[in-house]
Amino acid sequence: MVRRVAVSVVSVWNDAAVLGACLDRSLRELRHTAPDTELVAVDNRGQRCTTAGSALNEGVRAATRDVVAFVQQDIYLHSLVALEEAAALLIDDPSLAMVGAVGIDSGGRIRGRIRDRVVLIGEACPSPVPVDSLDEVLFLARRQDLLADPLSEDPDLAWHAYAVEWGLRGADRGRAVAAVDIPLTHNSLSTNLARLDEAHAAVAALHPDRLPLQTTCGVITASGGTRAPRRAGLLQDHRWRLRWVQGSWAVRSARRAAGSRSLVLGDLRRDIDRVAAHVPGRIQIHDVVPAGQPFPDVPGGTHLPRAGYDVRFTSGSLAERPGVSGPDDACLLTNVTLADLAELGPSIAAAPHVIGYHDDIGYWVLIGEVARRRDEIWTEPRSRPARLLV
Repeated sequence: MVRRVAVSVVSVWNDAAVLGACLDRSLRELRHTAPDTELVAVDNRGQRCTTAGSALNEGVRAATRDVVAFVQQDIYLHSLVALEEAAALLIDDPSLAMVGAVGIDSGGRIRGRIRDRVVLIGEACPSPVPVDSLDEVLFLARRQDLLADPLSEDPDLAWHAYAVEWGLRGADRGRAVAAVDIPLTHNSLSTNLARLDEAHAAVAALHPDRLPLQTTCGVITASGGTRAPRRAGLLQDHRWRLRWVQGSWAVRSARRAAGSRSLVLGDLRRDIDRVAAHVPGRIQIHDVVPAGQPFPDVPGGTHLPRAGYDVRFTSGSLAERPGVSGPDDACLLTNVTLADLAELGPSIAAAPHVIGYHDDIGYWVLIGEVARRRDEIWTEPRSRPARLLV
């Protein structure tokens, strides 16, 4: 039996509905599997704490377990057992400074498999894998280390890069930062990038010998930020055009595989709420994974609320995908490969559908009457593949 250590889950929250529907709910539903793990919820309504560090350090002081897991309020945990096993790895291995659910290594590969809104991202890590940095969605550290050397409360870090910076302090002491599988769904309704460049510049100033540094929000360079220097000029200004051309070539391959001309370029993580606004019925999202490697959703699927609607999540092979049960419903298939599209093509040929692509998440397929409203949902010119290439 794998050893487990009880955890203090520290979460800073400012929206009771989000906390109750995501993190707190998952802890309540899984409490029977880990009765000694506790939730320390730090109320930050009204921006009582101005930085993540100040709020999370307050939670560390209130925690009673030897390991603290910092978890954002919009996270739905799929396994408290995996969380406690990760805590035991940390306690038993003094060479580790911290572990987390998802990070990025020096080669730019995302390590640790999680669901980011509607798409599975990252490579599975059943055992710890060293990374340059961890994402702030979920990471663990020893409470005694955090009391002796608290998270930075530097206002320049604000709500970004506090895990990145603390991990670098551990690396300076010869301790590693590692990702390990702790399955979760990050049910984010928005992306907060305010003052991200300032936060990365602060990290660069504090740890110049660790640069360039990979993070899940970009590479921190000696210039202090994640953007390319302005001397890149015209090429930098038109970088989106290169991505548009590359994406158009990708959907050209999708058209050939599936025999479909209903194609768009779009990041489903960003577009899901616009799609949902046109779906009067149920939305089912099926993450396609190799046979025998499902994401640990609850039997019957994981149900989570988003902006005024509910989503049912499942994962499994293409053959295990749910059908569209009625004209008001929609089904989204994510993590789809070209081989999947070739297999899927005949079954969707006569049905309303859209095949989409984004370089960060690959191919996805929307099936249902809502697909007929493709041009109302994806209105930006760059959402349309280049005609000459497709």
